[in-house]
Amino acid sequence: MRTKHTPGTWVLDSDPGGRLYVAQEYQGKPGGRICEVFQNCLVDPNTKRANGNILAAAPELLEQLRNTADMLRSACIVITDAEARQMALETVAEARAAIAKATGEKA
Repeated sequence: MRTKHTPGTWVLDSDPGGRLYVAQEYQGKPGGRICEVFQNCLVDPNTKRANGNILAAAPELLEQLRNTADMLRSACIVITDAEARQMALETVAEARAAIAKATGEKA
């Protein structure tokens, strides 16, 4: 298993009181709540919704970043230009650091 977070697709939803939350999708609908997206005097409603959208996309973003880092690392074998290969390896390292931050692991 590659993740410790709540599995599955996450979606942004709201309750009848207008509170936004991220939930695990269950049978095409929001299921169990993962977190509430808060708003205060420093966060306007549009920013609150944008924060919720990025939180709900986090599992997919993480998986795609993992896949992209793996593919780029594999592509480094055929990159013949030393400068381009170094840039690709640095990008892979940055991606792995972001993955470690997201998963709570060491980079």
